[in-house]
Amino acid sequence: MKPIPFVCELELTKAVEEGGRWIIEGFAATSDFDLQEDVITPEAIEASSKDLLENSTVLLNHDSDQAIGKTLESEAREGGLFLRILVSKTVPEVWQRIKEGVLNKFSVRGRILEARKQWLPELQRFARMILKMHLLEVSLVSVPANPKAKAIGWHVEKALADYEAGGGAIEEVPPAGAGKGPRPQ
Repeated sequence: MKPIPFVCELELTKAVEEGGRWIIEGFAATSDFDLQEDVITPEAIEASSKDLLENSTVLLNHDSDQAIGKTLESEAREGGLFLRILVSKTVPEVWQRIKEGVLNKFSVRGRILEARKQWLPELQRFARMILKMHLLEVSLVSVPANPKAKAIGWHVEKALADYEAGGGAIEEVPPAGAGKGPRPQ
């Protein structure tokens, strides 16, 4: 399968000054079923959890000319991929926007390496399961303030749609025991 680029955004949960250092933390990816019918598996989160330690520079709005910090911690936890980030003292205006809630989202960019469509009996529908991914960078971004909103779905949907439009195929795994006949909806 050809890698599929994607971006996903989630809300920051904490911004504090610790020993004179500006620290932010929160979940950057979860395994929730989203509105676009995608699920990033816990295994995909676990396998990619250290990617952002290797590529530790934190950007502002995915702009490689605006390095604003570095990833201190990246680990799979119950609930998703947890990040702890140091914001550089060279960008006090960024720290101010974080404190004001203007910059309140993490956005993680990466590539989907493996995915499949799978029937989820508990939801009575198919979902695209992200099985393997490689995370390339994390940014702080500003998005409309909605504490319940999770923008993962839109970005993953676009990445998968672009992949399929380019001729890529995503394997579909039928429900267990499914035989011939109409496909469940």
